[in-house]
Amino acid sequence: MSRPFFKKSFILLLASAALAASGCAAKREPVIVEVSSFTAVPVATLPPLTSDVYLETLAPAATALPFNVSPTPYVPHTPTPAPTSTPFATPRPTENAMGEPTAAASGSPSPTPSIVTRPPNVNTPMPWYPQPGQADQSVFDNCAFVGNSLFEALEAYGVVTHGDFFATVGLNLNTVYTETATHGSIPVINELNSGSYLGVLLMFGQNELGWPSYDAFIQKYADLIRDVKSRQPNARVFITAMPPVTKALSDKNADGVTNENITMLNARLAELATQFGYCRFITVPDSLYDANNALPAQASGDGIHLNMTYSRLWVEHLCMAVAAGLAS
Repeated sequence: MSRPFFKKSFILLLASAALAASGCAAKREPVIVEVSSFTAVPVATLPPLTSDVYLETLAPAATALPFNVSPTPYVPHTPTPAPTSTPFATPRPTENAMGEPTAAASGSPSPTPSIVTRPPNVNTPMPWYPQPGQADQSVFDNCAFVGNSLFEALEAYGVVTHGDFFATVGLNLNTVYTETATHGSIPVINELNSGSYLGVLLMFGQNELGWPSYDAFIQKYADLIRDVKSRQPNARVFITAMPPVTKALSDKNADGVTNENITMLNARLAELATQFGYCRFITVPDSLYDANNALPAQASGDGIHLNMTYSRLWVEHLCMAVAAGLAS
């Protein structure tokens, strides 16, 4: 059978199916048309006609997906705000390793840091002297001691026999610019206008514990550090942590002299030291703490000034810290 003939026959069959469907429309019965050819043709079922004539073809059954698809609602991304750094208490520029200003800091005071049981180990001194009594005080030969009565006593009682002392009883961060040292005749700060030191050790804080603002204490300490560096440009500046007082004295809470306040200020001084590339923080040795994190009762007659035995322990620690600091 030729292809044109087959095509014409197929058209006639479709026309007959359409006529049959229209004739049965009133009866609303399905009409089945079966088509045979040399090639298998699927059977189509025509539904009863309604208002429109349409042809529905058979579709394969839907294949289930191997996983469940649950639409996820769109949640717009909320950008996380950039963290704001807490400004340092001192409204001064921060400085690089050479002590040069890099960026201005905000003048807003920083919140009071949490209390810690011990001052943090910042710039922990290297154990250059493994046995007590082996610390060589010649490390102080090119150093100046500037501070209050805790430093003044080291020279007065011969505990430290090297270095220059510019200290006196009651000295604080204000009077360092006006009062003279025990053996001096000019304001303590001006003693640093002469000579050339490799290290300047600072000891302040005990006479400032009663100040109404510890932020002001930190700011004035930072000012002093800069003033020392301007007078001694080749010197490493050492911030010496305050030793604790005895528990009996701390419990009296007179003029803010408590171990809680001392520990808090030492933590802030350790932070201050990190703001200057030429600054080092000297911690308090464990030998000056008892089980209550206070100065041992036998270490002091008045609860704050160290006796000879504990002064020597402290100086051993200072020697190691300064030796390590000058070498770094």
